[in-house]
Amino acid sequence: MEGAGGKTNNEVFRRMTRKILMAPFHYPPMSGSSGVQRSLFFSSCLENYDWHAIVLTAHSRVHPITSNEGLKDIPENAIVKRTFAIDVARHLSLGGRFPRFLALPDRWSSWVLSGVWNGLWMIKKHKPSVIWTTYPIASSHLIGYLLHRLTKLPWIADFRDPMTEEDYPTNPTVFKCYRWLEKKVMQHAHYVVVTTPGVKRVYGQRYGNDCEVKIKIIQNGFDENKFAGVEAKLVQTSQSKQNHPKRLVHSGVIYPEERDPEPLFAAISELKQEGTISAEKLSLELRSAGNDDLYNEMLSKYDIKDIVKLLPAIPHEENIADMLSADALLLLQGSTCNEQIPAKAYEYIRTGKPVIALTDEKGDTGQLLKGLGVGIIAALEDKQQIKDKIAQIETICNQFIPLEKEKIEGFSRQSETKELADLLATIT
Repeated sequence: MEGAGGKTNNEVFRRMTRKILMAPFHYPPMSGSSGVQRSLFFSSCLENYDWHAIVLTAHSRVHPITSNEGLKDIPENAIVKRTFAIDVARHLSLGGRFPRFLALPDRWSSWVLSGVWNGLWMIKKHKPSVIWTTYPIASSHLIGYLLHRLTKLPWIADFRDPMTEEDYPTNPTVFKCYRWLEKKVMQHAHYVVVTTPGVKRVYGQRYGNDCEVKIKIIQNGFDENKFAGVEAKLVQTSQSKQNHPKRLVHSGVIYPEERDPEPLFAAISELKQEGTISAEKLSLELRSAGNDDLYNEMLSKYDIKDIVKLLPAIPHEENIADMLSADALLLLQGSTCNEQIPAKAYEYIRTGKPVIALTDEKGDTGQLLKGLGVGIIAALEDKQQIKDKIAQIETICNQFIPLEKEKIEGFSRQSETKELADLLATIT
């Protein structure tokens, strides 16, 4: 769908002098990924810096979860082109099997051909100055690479997290394809954007000084406007929480490997058996964790269903309200992801709540939270460390001192958009 404004859109865009063609796979109405918020915010708020986004994205049929919530944040004068795409694992699967050659570099590769075709048409019509693509959907970078080679327009590749690691992707053919594409990005992109110092270090070591100078850090963050709006709507009650259980909330997907919650469940089970905690003292709420069958089985195994609740996904603004009303927030991240910082970490920081982070204190997430003084760190796999922290939940909440507003502001998406605009200004 192209912008709903018809002739008005065309008139507005004729007056715009600096345009950027953005090709995010994660874009409304897709729901359930932090990448949606990053792509949406950049495409919406670059207008504050006189950059006007022309968005090329995949058809909504490829997204397993959709919501109209994010559509209202797309500017009225935006041009959004949704091009043909399917998910071969869902749309072409027969008995759980599908043609693997159609899933290179990923399951959504069908939008590469249509994306390049429509991208060329959009470039000819709207004459953008820069191309911007974003991972973790590799086909987005393949579209960016092909459009750059065909048009010679400068290209910014937003990696966020590492595209390849020594043991990822696990499929050898996919790994070879990803590594080939990663090298092409490093060779041809004007800038490569990552979200953490660890990722920049990894790529600098892998591709050398010539590539390292083009790698820039623009971290993830929170939308201050949404937080302020939700805070204004929250009804502050005078009812004391003294006799209520402490609410420890985790927001988002819990991956069975990278964020394995079993040591946490085992720790809670032992604390319950010892009489240290109970459902009257603690409520651990896992919001939109996914893998419900697996985790329900674990909760039954450890007999902690009265303390740990699996809750469904809710709209983003409701999720913000839920985090703001919690007593503390929970973050899980294994040491295999030490170079990454989950997007939720920045929203956690904005809430002004203590963060119980089950992660490696030497990783980027542990360093960030510990450095700010908001993180209570325990290793994800260390049951005893986790027990020690959970046992102190009431003291942690009661003695926590929130960050000053000035220290929080630098982590907003508004601040990050300015960093992207400054980067764009060096190209044109």
